[in-house]
Amino acid sequence: MIKWEAEAEPFAEGRFRYAFKGRYTEHPTKCGQSIVVKKFKDNYIWELKGWDSTLKIYSKAQEYALGFGRGLEFTTCETGIVTKVGTSTKVKVNEYTVLEDYLEGKYIKWCNNYGYVSTEARGVDQILTAFMHWSWIRSKGEEMVTDIQGVKNGNCYKLTDPAMLSINREYGVTDTGIEGMAMFFLIHQCSGPCKGLPKPTLAQFVGKISDAMMQQLSARGTAYTHETKFPEAVRTALIPVFAGIAQGK
Repeated sequence: MIKWEAEAEPFAEGRFRYAFKGRYTEHPTKCGQSIVVKKFKDNYIWELKGWDSTLKIYSKAQEYALGFGRGLEFTTCETGIVTKVGTSTKVKVNEYTVLEDYLEGKYIKWCNNYGYVSTEARGVDQILTAFMHWSWIRSKGEEMVTDIQGVKNGNCYKLTDPAMLSINREYGVTDTGIEGMAMFFLIHQCSGPCKGLPKPTLAQFVGKISDAMMQQLSARGTAYTHETKFPEAVRTALIPVFAGIAQGK
């Protein structure tokens, strides 16, 4: 059985979710460990399947990290049901939340899911953008791990809250699809492990990406599918081109 408790007020929030600091009070292997409890701001998840997309993203990102190696690891993520709320006004009894390991240390957002890449990720931490590029090649252009954030300890990275991009947008609201892939490759400079890997060139994007979309490259926050759609003709043209490049055709 898993039981946990959390603080009444969130210590952080994104556009759509609150994050509360908590700890496991009962757990087969993590009793007493600090965790982050996340829930949506504007709605409640009353069925376990409501978090299926999130669990799938974490699992897939870790699968790629294991294949890549080089000190990258994603936190685990599981669901929990609220049994009491105390003084909190932001949660309700019986709603489902997600529980993640709490990361100690300086939290860094290296990349988002729509082309933003931090100064660190272009320099001392460029292994992370190499991982993103590698995941795209590994999937034969079908998907990519993005939204890279977490804590660095020496040459090791403990990462959390990733996004997955796919050409069919199968990973929920943070899956910006071929659009997110295109915006990443517009600014990505290969180095280290990804040097020499196939990648799209600027010529594939000329005249296809609007100025408004380009301006979003400076935004650090996570982007959402309704904000990042290319015209259907552009999507139709780019997808087979991208797949062919990733597959070395």
